[in-house]
Amino acid sequence: MKRYRAYKAKKFKLPRRILFFCIVALIITVLAIILGNFLKNKLETVPRDTSEILTETKDPAAPPSKDNNEEAAVSHDKALGSVVAGYLRLDGTTDEESARLAIDELKSAGCNAVSFVVTDGDGRLTYASPAIEEDSRLPASKEIVTYDMLTLAVAYAKEQGLRASAVMDKSDSIYDEVVAEELSLAGFDELIVRGFEGFTRLDNSIVSEIGDYIKRIRTKAGDMAISLSFVSEFFSTPSNAPYIEKIYAKTEFLSIDLTDHTPEEITAVTETISGSISAYLLRPLLSGDNEEQRLLVDEALAAAFFNARQYVSAPERLDEDTSEPDGSDTTAQPPVM
Repeated sequence: MKRYRAYKAKKFKLPRRILFFCIVALIITVLAIILGNFLKNKLETVPRDTSEILTETKDPAAPPSKDNNEEAAVSHDKALGSVVAGYLRLDGTTDEESARLAIDELKSAGCNAVSFVVTDGDGRLTYASPAIEEDSRLPASKEIVTYDMLTLAVAYAKEQGLRASAVMDKSDSIYDEVVAEELSLAGFDELIVRGFEGFTRLDNSIVSEIGDYIKRIRTKAGDMAISLSFVSEFFSTPSNAPYIEKIYAKTEFLSIDLTDHTPEEITAVTETISGSISAYLLRPLLSGDNEEQRLLVDEALAAAFFNARQYVSAPERLDEDTSEPDGSDTTAQPPVM
């Protein structure tokens, strides 16, 4: 019996050893797999430098090369979010003293910029463009501001520490570039282009179209900052957000047309787009036709911490009369863009 028990004991020791070694091997294999996956994930998450290898050292402060096909990055100065541009009326101004007086009045009213509207409601120029006169071979109306007077007014505004801002309506002609170049040479600091208010829902094709227009203007705009004007729905539509970022990347700031909004409507709009105000350095385009209404609008904007202002109109002059007794208008028409 003793021998039988000893034999049975030896018989069952062998499978236990095999089972032990199998368990150990399995544990080692599992640990190896876990360690391998951990190292693989670490390798994949290591930041990699995918930038191009430069063949020469460039000064970071140097301006971008003109031969570079890529568009230079546009800087966004936060100070643009506090520009208060008062409407600069130069129509009927025939001497430099009158222009200086108009600018002094805006500065006394607390403005830190002047807003000159380049085109009227029909898209006609409000100043005599030398380039368009030469191209059309027709003299500009004597009733509109001369280019020399406009240049003198801009120079004086800048002497007084005021920013010079021009507002232009978009057209489908090449004259937009011509006008942009003349405004740059006249000394303007920035150009706001209206005419994009019809864009409320964006897609890649529309963004591409807008980008092409900006590129056209920028080639002639010199150092002027560029902005485009849109309606409030443009900024309040959530699906537009990624597309707006692409447009903002090509402009120094964006503008919002609030010319036809009541103070109550402006309050509602600012609540909806509050995040866009500082994100895009939004500049509201405002009507200054009614002084009482203007003050209420200003209060609504101030309550929303909307610091920027751009007036594109002002009350009519009390002594202004350009009509004959029979009511016919005798003011000559500026050249059409």
